[in-house]
Amino acid sequence: MLSTLLNPFQDTLLPLGEWIEAVVEWLVENYRWFFQLIRLSIIGLLNGIEHFFVAMPQVVFLMLLGAIAWQIAGRRLAILSVLGI
Repeated sequence: MLSTLLNPFQDTLLPLGEWIEAVVEWLVENYRWFFQLIRLSIIGLLNGIEHFFVAMPQVVFLMLLGAIAWQIAGRRLAILSVLGI
């Protein structure tokens, strides 16, 4: 009895896991179109970036990397960045 008075919430558990699972399930069922729109937008963006880098010649990429590193951090890091690739 004394332990119940000192810790009244000992046996009280909130089913947070079940609540969160129910909310996520409801969101997926009712807003699937929204999540699909976000997914397709991100996939399109990533595919565009991938095609850009795949189509770019390696020499151009190295020059671009060196120029960006030179502008941001200086000549020494630019040289090390190009040599590191």
